[in-house]
Amino acid sequence: MTDQEIAIDMFNHQGTITVNEEGTEAAAVTKVGFMPLSAQIRFIVDRPFLFLIYEQRTNCLLFMGRVANPAKD
Repeated sequence: MTDQEIAIDMFNHQGTITVNEEGTEAAAVTKVGFMPLSAQIRFIVDRPFLFLIYEQRTNCLLFMGRVANPAKD
């Protein structure tokens, strides 16, 4: 994408699901914003892990996920 070092500035994921007598319909959209980063952080994903994203001021959990089987190069 770019040669400049960047960090995620904004992450927005929205999903909907409708279930009725006729079936199920689901949709999702994700939007990510980036900002320049002054220092690069090396993050090696070589084993399963959980991650949490929370808002620092209120300590409110916004998102939780897991990497179950990271691919090895």
